[in-house]
Order: sequence, then structure tokens, then C-alpha cells
Amino acid sequence: MSLARASLCALLAAHAACADEYTVTVGADMGLQGVPKNFVGFSMEVSATRGFIGESGTDESYAQLLKNLRAASEVVGDEPTKLRIGGNSADESCYEGGSSRCGYNITAADLDAYKAFASSTVDFPLKFVLGVNFGLSTDPREFALKHVQAVGKLGIWDVVAGIEIGNEQDTYSGNNRGYRNSSFTFADFKEQYANFVSVLTAEGGVPGPKFVQGGAFCCPKGDWSAGLLDHVRSLEASLVSFSLHDYPRSYCSSNPNQTILGDDCAYRPLYQPIRGGNYSYQQYANATSVPFWIGEGNSASCGGLPNISDTFSATLWALDYLPYLSKAGYQGMNFHGGPHPPGGYTPVVDVNGSLSVEPLYYGLLGFAQLTANSARWLASEVKPQVGDVRCDTGIVANEICCAASCGSCDGTGCDSRPGGSSACCGSNIKSANKSCAFQDPPCLIEPSDDFMLVVHAVKDTVKNEVRMVIVSKFGDDVRTANVCPSTETTWSPSATASAMRITAPSQHSKFGDSLSFGGQTFDNSTDGTLQGTRQIMTLNQDPSSHCFTLDIPPMSAAIVYIPQ
Repeated sequence: MSLARASLCALLAAHAACADEYTVTVGADMGLQGVPKNFVGFSMEVSATRGFIGESGTDESYAQLLKNLRAASEVVGDEPTKLRIGGNSADESCYEGGSSRCGYNITAADLDAYKAFASSTVDFPLKFVLGVNFGLSTDPREFALKHVQAVGKLGIWDVVAGIEIGNEQDTYSGNNRGYRNSSFTFADFKEQYANFVSVLTAEGGVPGPKFVQGGAFCCPKGDWSAGLLDHVRSLEASLVSFSLHDYPRSYCSSNPNQTILGDDCAYRPLYQPIRGGNYSYQQYANATSVPFWIGEGNSASCGGLPNISDTFSATLWALDYLPYLSKAGYQGMNFHGGPHPPGGYTPVVDVNGSLSVEPLYYGLLGFAQLTANSARWLASEVKPQVGDVRCDTGIVANEICCAASCGSCDGTGCDSRPGGSSACCGSNIKSANKSCAFQDPPCLIEPSDDFMLVVHAVKDTVKNEVRMVIVSKFGDDVRTANVCPSTETTWSPSATASAMRITAPSQHSKFGDSLSFGGQTFDNSTDGTLQGTRQIMTLNQDPSSHCFTLDIPPMSAAIVYIPQ
């Protein structure tokens, strides 16, 4: 195996002291949408909802945790925060019973609790997306219609953003719950779904033609993928939004290898930004007027990865993951949870009636603060100050970086070119086994360690401020980030920046282990507010380079604020 294909973990371990300083360059506006306010929301199972909002919808600490996210995003006016009630339990729940197959009996008390929470407990606009049963019957009048009619009878349409019909219907033919037989196709689904929409529209007492959050697909493949956009367009008159689910990893098989954390590198698969899955559906975001959401998701399906999803590693993952979803065109992300106890992926855990704020929540709060005021994404580049990781000063041939003096790289006659065989011939450069991550050409081009020091930058046009989150996933040592302007994005030569750190004793830290959000913590908080005094660092600008320098401890993050 060539060095270029060798483990990057081993490479970084061997040269940890070499690549310890990086230049972060802030570039131009990426031409994307501003980040929607209230981008971050929660999703919960039907049976778990009152454990969060309170049996009567009066849990003020949960209301405060939602308010924290809203305040961090600097949301003003009547734009509602959204909570989605659904998941697998939506297809196992029925309003006022009616069948022994119904796993949870939704009653008027549930709907009254929803209304009380949204109308009285919170002091800001809040609406629910309610999941109704599509799995247990192909007849909408058997279960779904009764649920929707009850929403009107109990007068809670004013706190409902949409109705979601079923959950992960693209898995019905392959699951073991017996919702549909093995021959169930996308064509069958479309016919049945259209009938549900028609009946609920005509008989459900809905407040208007647009009342459905469509989709709730798990992982559409084949016809489910190819026909998705046409399906959305056929229902466009009824859809307030369309939902896809995204879990970068899975714990459904309970593979023990997923819980063995030998070193920092074990966390890396979770950290890497998604490249496949529902991220690829960004093409639909601008192809229809219907907003696309990640209506349910988290770090790993089936409750999360033990000792990862419930630790500070999830904080850092969220700070890297959410920007990719926004840049892809999604309008929001609902983090799923409940009724899982501590040890799962739930951002806020209900433990015998008390709420614990899990590490993941710190990441959501950081993202909300980063993207406040519908900030716009800026391009950014992270480059080690040691070596020439991209072979910018040399000549590339496959994974070889020859010296510029060679004129061309590798091939016949390479040994007779200026620089000789050691600088111009691939076999010699491979034998020397020197990485471009740590030295100038000649060298071997390695997989970039950019994803180990991650930067996402925005421009807040309301505050006239550049902000960025810098996340270090290195586990061995402090990294130094020199944050510099570009021709496209500049700041005043007299500007003084500030920074707020998001830290924990280790990547393994959990609730109660002194996680810090700018010096404050939710440890021992009984009302959902941060405890302690906020700590903000001042960064002085280098007068010649106009860069700001900040040390980033291992496995930590910082949000940098630069006034323009």
C-alpha cells in the first residue's frame, strides 16, 4: 500500500508536531441562501412528547431550551419554532384507540398538552408537525382522519404547521412490522398517499389547501429516488414542506465494533461530512417551491452510537454537519430523540421528569449563534503552514508532487530533468516516502487533513460582522489558526475580533462533565438556562497581515467574531 493510501491517523500521529499551524482564509459570498432562522429544531416520538413538554404542556425548562436556540438565532417576529412529533411511533399510534394493533393511544389530553405548551408555556411562536398513521391501514378513514379531525375539534390548528402522513414509507415493504407486503412499490405508495391527502382535505376540517409535510422518507432508492421530484410536484398544492431523513451512521445492527474507541481516529467516520445519502437531494431544493427539510435525523440511527452520540464528540460533529445541510439548500433540520435514556443521541433527555442537556445540544446552540440573522455563507480555505499539501508549488502526476524545476513530473526521461531523479521521478519520490503535508516538493500527495481542522464562515449583514466556527478534531495537541482576509472579504485595519470557546475535558465527556459554552454550562441548570459567567477572548489584528491568531485546543471549537 502506498503512503498516499495509508492511514491518515498513523500519518498524523507520526508527524503531530509538524502540522500545528494553519492559515484560514475567508473568501467570497458563496451565492447561497441566507441560513433560515429556526434552522435547528427537534423531532420526538409520539409517546415521548409529553415527557418533554410536560404532561399538561407546562414544562418551562424545555420551553427555555427552545428559547435559547431561538435567541441565539436572533429570531424576531412571528416566525415559529417547529417541533415534529412522529417517527416510527406515528405508524403505531391511533387517536382514541380503535385497534389492538395501535401501540400508543393518542387522546384529547395529548392534543390539549400540545396546545397549552405552544399557546401558554412558551412566550414565542411555536408550531407542531403532527405525524398521523399511514402504516396500519390503506384506508385514511380508519386512523388518520380521526386524528386530523380531532385537531380541528379541539381547536389546535393555530399551533400546527403541518400534518405528516406516515413515516419512512420507502421501508414498508422491507420492514418486519407488516405495514405492506413485499410487492409494495413507489407507484402503490403514490396512489395510496394521494388518496389520504384527498380524504383529509375533504373531510378533515383542515384550515387550507396547504397542510401536509410530505415525504418522511428514510433512504429512497430506485423508483423512490428517480420519481421523488415528480411526486413532490404532483402534490405541490398541498405541501407546506417535504421531509427527508438523514443519519450518517447506523447502530441498528448493534455492531460492537462501532462502540470500540481505540483512539481519536475512531471518531473520524462520524465526523466526516456526509457525501452521499440524502445530502445528494440538494438538487431538489431549487427545483420546486416546496421547502425541503431534514425532518428527522441525528448522528446514527436506532438511538445513536453509545459513547459517541452522547459525548462531546457529537458537539463537534454537529458544528460541522449542520453547515453542510444548510449549504445544500435544506431549510431546517430536526434532531430526533426520545424516549431514549442517557446513552443515546437525544439532545435533551427526560430522566424521570427532569431534563438533562446533552453534549449535542451545545453544538446546536453554537450553530444557531454562528448563523444568527440569516447570515450568508462565505467560502473559506484551511491550509497547513508547513508543507505544500496540495502541491501548489510543484507539478502533479497522480499522487506524486515533483519539484517545479522538473518541468514535467514522472515519465520517461524524468531522471535527466533539472532536479534529477529524486525530484522528478515517481519511483524515487515514493521510495523517499515524504508527505506533502509536512514538506515542500518533491513529496507524496496525501489525503488532506482539512477535515481535521474545519472552518465554516458567514457574513451577518445585520451586524456587519464576519463569523466563523473553527473545529479541531485533532486529539493530540493545540493547533494554531491564523484567520486572514482575502480580496473578496476584508475587515477594517483597526478591527478587534473576539472569540468564544466550546470545550470539554475530553471528547468522551458527557452531561455533568463540565462542558463549557463560552465559560458557561448547563450542568446543574434546573431551568434550561446557561450557568456561570460568559467568557469572551479578545483577538488583536496583526498590522501587516491583518490576520487574527487563535490557538485551538485538541477536540474543541471556537466561534470567532470579526466586525467589518
